[in-house]
Amino acid sequence: MAFAAAVYLSTERRRGVLNVGACLIVAGIGVLALRRLGEKAVVDALAEAPNADSVADNAWDIATSLVVDVAQGSMLLGLLIVSAAWLVGPTGWAAGTRRFAAPALRDHAGAVRAGLAVAILLLVIWGPVPWTTKVIPILLFTAAAFSWLEWTRARTLREFPAVA
Repeated sequence: MAFAAAVYLSTERRRGVLNVGACLIVAGIGVLALRRLGEKAVVDALAEAPNADSVADNAWDIATSLVVDVAQGSMLLGLLIVSAAWLVGPTGWAAGTRRFAAPALRDHAGAVRAGLAVAILLLVIWGPVPWTTKVIPILLFTAAAFSWLEWTRARTLREFPAVA
């Protein structure tokens, strides 16, 4: 909710969305780094007995597996958000990408939508992080992805109309 409020209150919404994605990536990296630091301290403290090192490692991995899943999930979502926000931005590379994609977005809109659907389906099949295998998060992500595609398509076609 805080991220949604930050984007809503932002004077430049695209920059706000970009910052939210960057925060998710940085938070995921930070959590994984803290986990690594904690692992060293906790495993060393638990593994004082002979041959207890592997048991302590396994216990730490099991105890923090959900933390790893959440961190990786936030990093993946952040990467997708940053990529989407960058693509609609004012930079030359983003405009060049939109210019390159304009003919496909104009002439083959159905194929572009099908391509996004296939990409989301492959993400679900691959299931790199837990939220990609859950129904509600994937439905929300799919709705957001298709809304973003239609908004980006409309903007791209306004910027780069067909040349007769």
